[in-house]
Amino acid sequence: MKQEQPNFTRCIKQTSFFLLGIMTLKVLIKVIFNQSTFQDLKSSFLDLDNRALAIFIFLITILLGWIILSLIIGSIYYVIQKIKYKKIGH
Repeated sequence: MKQEQPNFTRCIKQTSFFLLGIMTLKVLIKVIFNQSTFQDLKSSFLDLDNRALAIFIFLITILLGWIILSLIIGSIYYVIQKIKYKKIGH
């Protein structure tokens, strides 16, 4: 079986999709199984004066976390793939 040479952008893309799936699954599990916590968050959100700012900060925080985690874990994944590729003898 011939293994492709590792590509940094492909590793980052694969890792970012994987992390996005994990983050989405985690949110769905919290919404489904922790209904009381979700209701508390919803009621505290509805009590806020500036909802647009809260939504903006929430989305930026999630986006930055996703990007930073994707870069860190994707870089580690790339190094591991590179080591595996060299160990095979290419």
